[in-house]
Amino acid sequence: MNSPPSCIRCDVAMELGFVPELSGQVMVSVWHPGAPTTVKQSWAERLASPGGIRFAADEVLALDAYRCPDCGRVELFALRPPGSP
Repeated sequence: MNSPPSCIRCDVAMELGFVPELSGQVMVSVWHPGAPTTVKQSWAERLASPGGIRFAADEVLALDAYRCPDCGRVELFALRPPGSP
């Protein structure tokens, strides 16, 4: 996205930010196509590492968050692979 989007409520340029994923380490949240599929784990595996979903790392896109400085509306855009500019 070359220029920031305009807020659909205020028609003001929105500011770029991000939504951090705080699960053991801080990273940018990502979008993945389709509905989540849970990982089948044994009872012992669930104790060591509860939860989990399957995903294809090559299909995820980083989420860019744009916030309106006037009304606070936040919009998420999934346009690029994680780590790309």
